[in-house]
Formats: sequence, structure tokens, C-alpha cells
Amino acid sequence: MITASKVELKELVDAGRFRLDLYYRINVIPIFIPPLRERPEDIPLLMEHYLRHYAPDKEIKISNDALKLLVQYHWPGNVRELKNVAQRLAIFVKDTIEPKDLPVEINFENPIQLIARACKHCFIHDGMDFNQAVSCLEINLIREALKNSKGNQSKAAKSLGLSLSTFRDKIKKYKIEIERLS
Repeated sequence: MITASKVELKELVDAGRFRLDLYYRINVIPIFIPPLRERPEDIPLLMEHYLRHYAPDKEIKISNDALKLLVQYHWPGNVRELKNVAQRLAIFVKDTIEPKDLPVEINFENPIQLIARACKHCFIHDGMDFNQAVSCLEINLIREALKNSKGNQSKAAKSLGLSLSTFRDKIKKYKIEIERLS
């Protein structure tokens, strides 16, 4: 028997909300699989698998831009959500998946939300106060914007909704090396 849970059953047992005897019956060989958002390298392979499964008679490809959006997406519904997206794409796409073919929540997600969720250091590191977390997010947002704009500060500033002077002030404040990011 294989079971799955999105909550830690041992914690429920300790809280008296899950039967101890049932826990020990099903907890023979526990396997932890991290959520899809923590293993983005699996997304292309899973997407290809589900596309072949749902459209075996089609040869559907994924454009680089669409793949980038799929990998950057947070996947709150985990693999089930990816499977549903693949099924939808298999039905409506003829040959190549482009960004315009992706669901709105994937295609138009706010890049600031993406970075905030991706910055595990800001939210996991113990002892980080509010100002340190904000600084950490700013640094990561600036670095990602510079990387995406290939070092073009004007484009990077615009993508973050900052004036160029404010953007440059923050680069100076955080001593961000631009050459390494482009």
C-alpha cells in the first residue's frame, strides 16, 4: 500500500489528531518527495512525459520562453497542477507551446513574487530581522533583474519599476558587482 500526505503525520499524531496505530501501519518505508517548486529541474521532464501521455499522436515541443515561464512558476498545486496544465496544452496546442498558450497565472505572474518565494535564504535563515530580510530580497531582485537584462541597468531598473538613479543607488548600497551577473 502506498499513501501520500501533504502534512507531517507524526505532528498530527503528537497533537492527537491522527491515530498512532494507523501511523505505524503506513509508516513502513517513508519517502519524502519535495514539492515541485523545490525541484524545478524536474519540470521539463514531467511536462514532456505528460504531453506524450495526453497527446501521443502529436509531437509537441516547448519553446525556450515558455519553458522558462514553466520553470519559474511556483506550482502551488504541485505535480497535479502541472499535469492539468499539460493536459490543457495537449488539447489546444498543435505543435509548439509558446508563452501565449500558457495559463494566465503562469504567463503573467508578478516577477517580484517569484523572487520573494525563490529567496529561501530570506525566509529560512534564523535570526534575520525584517530589515535584513528586506535587504536580502532587494539584493536578489536586483541581481535577477540584471541577469535577465544581461547587465543593462536601464532595462533592469525598468523591470523592477525603479528609476535608474534609485536602482544605481541600491547597487552601490549593496555593493553588487554587475560584471559577474551579466
